[in-house]
Amino acid sequence: MAPCHPVFRSEIGLNVGYTQAMGTQGIINCQLLPDPLLQYEISPRLYRRASFAAPSSNRAMICGVSLESSHTTAGSPVKLRVAAPGTGATVLSTAIRQGKRTLKQSRVSVKATAELTTVDVPLDADGLAPGECELEVRDAAGIARRLPFGILPALDPSALHVELAASGTRLPAGSLRTLEFRLQEVERGMAQLRPHAVGTTLGSDLAALESDFQALLRGEDPVAKPKPGRTYPVVVFLHGSASDDRGQLDGMKGMLPGFILVAPYAWGTSHFYTTEEAQEDIREVLVDVEKHYPVDPERIFLSGFSMGGYGVYRTFS
Repeated sequence: MAPCHPVFRSEIGLNVGYTQAMGTQGIINCQLLPDPLLQYEISPRLYRRASFAAPSSNRAMICGVSLESSHTTAGSPVKLRVAAPGTGATVLSTAIRQGKRTLKQSRVSVKATAELTTVDVPLDADGLAPGECELEVRDAAGIARRLPFGILPALDPSALHVELAASGTRLPAGSLRTLEFRLQEVERGMAQLRPHAVGTTLGSDLAALESDFQALLRGEDPVAKPKPGRTYPVVVFLHGSASDDRGQLDGMKGMLPGFILVAPYAWGTSHFYTTEEAQEDIREVLVDVEKHYPVDPERIFLSGFSMGGYGVYRTFS
């Protein structure tokens, strides 16, 4: 059950649901642990802890491999976990690939001293560029396991905070706010990154942020480079009930070059089309954007998806 491996992880969080219609009106709905929000896409899940039982015999078990984490930072090793059954030596060949290119190869020998021996093996990934990779592990019988992982740019957010504070007096307010937001989003992504996540989106955000701050060190404004006197159209996108403001902006990256993108946050799954506060939120965010960015007041567009679509209709009606 990827990314879980019963040898390396003693337990998992588990919930099981069963729903069945009864005639035209009745319904049977059973759950291992009652979770009224199970059908909601972004709600935290309720679960019970389920432990793996030890195998009755290791004789039929093949060598198990897993990654301690499916992401690492540039210059750091990839940590392979190996479970070798039986006694004696287990020899594995490994290959790290990016796309079709094989960049690193090595051989790993694990000396098993018990019926089941587990070891952690660091694999050299020095010199590999940030991005998505694949680790292929092949045993003596030719059985191959392919484990995807990501290499993230090695970036220190605390140093970027210092640089941003020093640059605040020479940056327009809009650029400063945008860089602060991007930095906060990267820190949020790093804090929420799960061990089994490859981190593709976070890696792209880190690379973009690194490019922004390199421009900042050169004395450039990496965010707003408007032509003198030019104003820009604004798209306000109201997100659906299964998303939020940050997810909406992530999904629109690069889609509308030359536009200022704005995504207000809805305070609930029906907020955009049931409360007066929603209309006030839209007005407030537009006032703030016009204050800090060169906005064309004649070209402000309101759009939305699902719940946000209702909000658009309600605003115009």
